[in-house]
Amino acid sequence: MNKFKVFGIVFILCVMTLKAQADPLVNKMQDNRERVGYVSKNESVQLLLNALAADIKKPFILSPKAMKKTVTGEFDFAQPVQLLHKISNQVGLIWYDDGASYYVYDNSEVKNAMLSLRNASLNNLSEFMRRTGLLDKRYPIRGDAKSNTFYISGPPVYVDLVANAAGYLDDLYKNVDLNKQKIEVIRLHNTFVNDRSFDLRSEKVTLPGIASVVGLMLAADGAELIERPREKPPVGVEAAPLIAAGKTLDSKTFNTSQGQVKIAAYAETNSLLVKGTREQVDIIHGLITQLDVPKRHIELSLWIIDISKGNLDQLGVNWQGAVNVGNKVKVALNAGSVQLAGGNTSVLDGAKFVASIMALSQKGQAQIVSRPIILTQENVPAIFDNNSTFYTKLESERAVALESVTYGTLINVLPRFSAEGEEVEMILNIEDGSATSPSSNGPSNVNGMPVITRTKINTVARVPKDKSLLIGGYSLEHYKKTESKVPLLGDLPWVGGAFRTTTEDVKKMVRVFLIQPRPLEMGSTWDARQFTAPSVLYPDAALDEVVQLLRQSAGDKHGRH
Repeated sequence: MNKFKVFGIVFILCVMTLKAQADPLVNKMQDNRERVGYVSKNESVQLLLNALAADIKKPFILSPKAMKKTVTGEFDFAQPVQLLHKISNQVGLIWYDDGASYYVYDNSEVKNAMLSLRNASLNNLSEFMRRTGLLDKRYPIRGDAKSNTFYISGPPVYVDLVANAAGYLDDLYKNVDLNKQKIEVIRLHNTFVNDRSFDLRSEKVTLPGIASVVGLMLAADGAELIERPREKPPVGVEAAPLIAAGKTLDSKTFNTSQGQVKIAAYAETNSLLVKGTREQVDIIHGLITQLDVPKRHIELSLWIIDISKGNLDQLGVNWQGAVNVGNKVKVALNAGSVQLAGGNTSVLDGAKFVASIMALSQKGQAQIVSRPIILTQENVPAIFDNNSTFYTKLESERAVALESVTYGTLINVLPRFSAEGEEVEMILNIEDGSATSPSSNGPSNVNGMPVITRTKINTVARVPKDKSLLIGGYSLEHYKKTESKVPLLGDLPWVGGAFRTTTEDVKKMVRVFLIQPRPLEMGSTWDARQFTAPSVLYPDAALDEVVQLLRQSAGDKHGRH
């Protein structure tokens, strides 16, 4: 009986062992089936696309030349559209999706055509293709809006479709009265329809919107602006708003030689309403299409740094040479540095320079005054303003006025990309103001009013990719007055002065501005933490910490022996 029990236990253990070994194999096979959608060994690409059609839910129609293409490998159907792009690039295919089917051709079958529109405009054709979902951005319609002639190249079915759409629109607009009034709503996707205004110290800065730009173009064409004044309300009654807040509707009417045209900006949907003849509306629509283009984002990291003159020399800052960190050249400067009235500029590797400044700041030999991070777009100004304001009363014989004086640090940067897109060009306006310290050579106040010193830097600089711009180099003084005393005795009247000491510390510092532009690709996210991460500020920080620990450990051992 015991033998049967032992045999049964051994049998169960064997079965469990085999099952344990088989389960991973089964799971692996299932994972392979889930991961690999299709395996091909020198088979026609048509077989692969037919299998892919089940996932895309659309059939594939191949030309005879495309059917001769063969593929080999394992293909994952998790992202079918991306897989289609990959197969097309590797095998040499072109394709078009009309919403119902995929038409696939060999690269050699690409078709092109030069066509003209007689009645419809090129903008009518582009808008029709976009609204119907037939437009493929991979095969753009290129042409001249004035002559209504355009060029199209792509898969044969797509070129034929564009040609048929052009003929359809020509027939549709054949009997349309060009002088008939038309109203169209033009949505803006990449810019603002209204002006943007903001205060910059004592000045009002206005960035014109599309409505203002179009209005200026119409006015420059000899058009007459017709402003319709609003009727004044009765005395004692406030005027009611034209439209609810956030739904401003600003309209302008122009008289041109072709007739009256009216434009209105609707802020809620960021749209421009245009009323005029069909020709006028098409011209304005074409102009807006060229202006409303997407802009790339630029991340600007600004570092305002005060460093002692001696330590700046030890770093090896040469405004026309290089920045040396330690015994090795860590950063490269441009040979053509620009000498400024208020300081110097140079291009360098900002991460290494900031790492050295961080090390000096821990020793009290440098100070990072501020390090804001701003996200902006190309050709849009980014402004950092940290200021203080004091007020003074101006009195005369018959009038009294209160005037304000504002000073501080103002950095105004207008970035744009170079033609190649690899460099960032920046228009820089920097103003740095402060109240004169009591220890300076000049007077600290006049008639009880503080004396304000201002340094201004205006320049244009071009920064290569992954580099930074260093500006400044002008001197300033840090004045610090401290008082130490013996407790209790220092507070005694008359004799307390004998137990108190006052020390004045004046440090001669050099102020520099470090600007780090970082272009962001379309669709990328902005993470400001990267500028505060130790690995970015100092890539070798982790290694240095280990070295320091080893040195301390070695020192302790020598001390014990």
